[in-house]
Amino acid sequence: MPLTPENAARASLLALILKSGCKEYPSVSAINRRLQDLYGCEMDIFTFKKGTQLILCLNLQFTDRQWVLDKVFALAGNILLSPKHQNNKFDDIDFQNSVFIQSKKIRALYDDKPQYAMFRLTEEIAFDAADNEASRAFGLSADGSLKEISLVTPSTLYDFYNRLINHCHIDVYCVSGRNADDIKSLFTKMTFMDMAREKPMPFEPIIGKNTEGRHVAERAGLEQTILAAGYTFESSNIYAAEFCPAAERVFFLIMSARKTACVTIYGQKFTP
Repeated sequence: MPLTPENAARASLLALILKSGCKEYPSVSAINRRLQDLYGCEMDIFTFKKGTQLILCLNLQFTDRQWVLDKVFALAGNILLSPKHQNNKFDDIDFQNSVFIQSKKIRALYDDKPQYAMFRLTEEIAFDAADNEASRAFGLSADGSLKEISLVTPSTLYDFYNRLINHCHIDVYCVSGRNADDIKSLFTKMTFMDMAREKPMPFEPIIGKNTEGRHVAERAGLEQTILAAGYTFESSNIYAAEFCPAAERVFFLIMSARKTACVTIYGQKFTP
């Protein structure tokens, strides 16, 4: 789905809601017991961003045995297609717990100074980038923001779930000794609504508009200096990641010659 502030907040909450229970396994404990019954199967649901897209991922790791495979797909189908809800909204207690957990995760970013520096760097790059969807999305976090999370309700989140599960593009990847037809037959048993799927949006390149460098200094009680440098280029064939090895050596020599500092070089490649 497109990476927007609203989608990021709702998808991050939805990932937690889906893990909190479903029709057949109505609690976290019930889901965990089922996972243990399947030879210690491991499950996680999370969001991340790739280019201009926001990805909601259900990841399952399990023993490659036929009977386990059948039951794992049945569990995945129950979690994805039959989440716990009532009167067209998610359970209030599960929703409040999800808001608390996600808000705590967002606040924790400010205590992780290197990660916070990288987050602020991408925000500043997007601020200076051209006015297109890719450049704006580059500065957003897949975890959402406290402001957008506060605007979500159990009913609006359930509406978002229905739009996502009925319309959004779905990819299924299975690393197994089974052949593709066996996996496909298991997936077709998960009765998705017979509705047209949206085609995935093509990735757009980040387009920079500034020709002059800009320096941003923040003081937040840091005990150690963190220097983060980022670049955008007009050509989609040139990526910041290609310049990192040389830039790292130059920055290290300059900063170590003047004063002690923690230098982090950040490069990320975006494929158009």
